[in-house]
Amino acid sequence: MVDYKGTRAEEKAISVTSKVVVSLVKTIKDTSYAAVYGDNCFTSIGLAMCLRSEYGCRYVGTARENRVGQPPIKSVKEMSKKTTQRGTLDYVSSDGILVARWRDNKIITILSTDVGVEPMGTVERYDRAQKEKVPIP
Repeated sequence: MVDYKGTRAEEKAISVTSKVVVSLVKTIKDTSYAAVYGDNCFTSIGLAMCLRSEYGCRYVGTARENRVGQPPIKSVKEMSKKTTQRGTLDYVSSDGILVARWRDNKIITILSTDVGVEPMGTVERYDRAQKEKVPIP
C-alpha cells in the first residue's frame, strides 16, 4: 500500500537504519534476482519482511538479539553457558524467514529469507585445551 507521499506503509514501520537499506534496494533495476547481505546494524525481521513482500528481494544478515523478537530458540544467555559446546546450532523457520543462532567464540545470530541451514559443513577452529585446530560443525 502506498500513501499520498509515495512511501509504502511497511517502510514507515521499520527503523531508520533499515530505511537506508530500502533506499539502496530501490536503486536495483530487477530486485527479484537480488540478495542483500547486511550486518547487525541493519538487520531486523521488519526489514527482511519489507524487502521480501514489497520488492521481492532476499536478505541475509547477522542480527542483534533484540531485533529478531523472541523466536523459540535458545537465548544468547543460554548459549553462552560453558555447558553449551562450540559449534552448537539452534534455528527456527517460519513464513520463509530463518533465524539461526550458532556458538563460535561468540554467539552469532543470523536472519535470512534467502538461505537455509542445509547443507551443514565444518570449520577449523583453534582449541586451547588441545592446542591445535579442531573441526567444528
